[in-house]
Amino acid sequence: MIVLLPTARLLKSGKDKTNGIVVAITMIIIFTGDILKTLHWPGGQILLIASNISLLISSILMFIDAFSEVDKTKQSIKTLFG
Repeated sequence: MIVLLPTARLLKSGKDKTNGIVVAITMIIIFTGDILKTLHWPGGQILLIASNISLLISSILMFIDAFSEVDKTKQSIKTLFG
């Protein structure tokens, strides 16, 4: 989330902002789940499953954003990363 704060002003549409927030939350869940799983603490597996679900949601949101883009160059770049 801290990484997104300075660049949040550059995001124009609501879809871009939503994608940024979902991806930031997904990264936090992934890192927390990896740490808990590595240390063999309870809850690590649950967070890894939750991170897979959030990755699916974020990739669906990125594809929706990519296909609704008017500029073909931006659309191909967004589709590549989606």
